[in-house]
Amino acid sequence: MIVDEAWCAQLPFHPETPTWALSAGADICVVSVHKMGLGFEQGSVFHLQGGLVDPIGLNQCADVLSTTSANVMLYAAMDGWRRQMVQDGRSMIDKALER
Repeated sequence: MIVDEAWCAQLPFHPETPTWALSAGADICVVSVHKMGLGFEQGSVFHLQGGLVDPIGLNQCADVLSTTSANVMLYAAMDGWRRQMVQDGRSMIDKALER
């Protein structure tokens, strides 16, 4: 099962948000970090779990659709956001839920 969680990048970082697709058993989850995270436009990632999807085949498909001129700023922004969420995501979402 492939789930498009375009607006759900924050879900795995807090227990009171809706269930993240991978926690619900999806095989692939596509997340647009640029929508709900702190990524630049077109900053998206896919997550893979389980053995139903061949990771090499998935990587080859992604290569067909990806640019050959990767933008380091896109990767840095996504990684910085991921780091911030791992460190402070729960408290940040706590504050948002209180509001």
